[in-house]
Amino acid sequence: MVNTSYLQIFLKFFLIPLFFSLFFTWTSIKISKKFNILVEQKKDRWHKRPISNLGGIGIFLSFLIPFFLYQGEFKNNYYLLLPLFLIFAMGLLDDFINLKPYTKLIFQIAVAFFLIYKGCFFSVSGSKLLDFALSFVWILVIINAFNLIDNIDGLSAGIAFICGLSLFSFSILQNNSSGAFISIILGACAFGFLLFNFSPAKIFMGNSGSYFIGTLFGIISIRVFSNNKTQIFPLILFLSLIFFVPVFDTLFVFLRRISSHKLFYQGGCDHISHTLVDLGLSEKKTVFLLYAVNFTCVALALSINFFI
Repeated sequence: MVNTSYLQIFLKFFLIPLFFSLFFTWTSIKISKKFNILVEQKKDRWHKRPISNLGGIGIFLSFLIPFFLYQGEFKNNYYLLLPLFLIFAMGLLDDFINLKPYTKLIFQIAVAFFLIYKGCFFSVSGSKLLDFALSFVWILVIINAFNLIDNIDGLSAGIAFICGLSLFSFSILQNNSSGAFISIILGACAFGFLLFNFSPAKIFMGNSGSYFIGTLFGIISIRVFSNNKTQIFPLILFLSLIFFVPVFDTLFVFLRRISSHKLFYQGGCDHISHTLVDLGLSEKKTVFLLYAVNFTCVALALSINFFI
């Protein structure tokens, strides 16, 4: 019964958002070129020509439409629309006028508090205060982690696709239909965008896309791992493995910038992807290597799940 029903979920909830993602991403490229809404080459992003960074709009819309199409499955999830729209709007505004770091942090904190207030938090420690703190930190970390790895063509979107499939798999194992619905839709949105974003990219997701994806992963991971069987240390292990590349890169950049007496939020070519390219790998090989690393960690997490 589980195999049949979840196969239907996969086909139903993957193909339709995939179509919308392809359509809206293609449309965003056309509109950006027509109205010259393009970003110039930056030192921390290696594109060689002006390119659109409105991909987040396509990702947002391709998630939002299935959200309303399948109202039966999402009837208890309408409260998610406010924080998701808030984080998307903040990212889109940042793409155009470069918000101050503390302004973005205020938005992120507001989103995290709202989600926790509405009951979206881990229940793993036996202490509500610790659960709230863990959930708050995790939401902020994962929101920014997908933004940080969006520094080379195809990386953030590809990792998002892998993580979406991973959480879908965990949802199947736990008969968690809510987690399965949202994770496979997000995976489809990321994959559709990836087809236009892989090197050489025709469009970037921008901060609107990366912050939106990170927020959704925060929500999904809390839903998938908030159950009576999950304890705090297995939770940290699973999250670290499933989101290995974004979490590792965030830690890598944080330590590197702190040791160099730089501001953490200051951009630069000091990410793990840039380091691998500096060591001699091509951009495409770097991205495929990081895909492989994250996929291997996901496989390890799924394997460990059977023994816990």
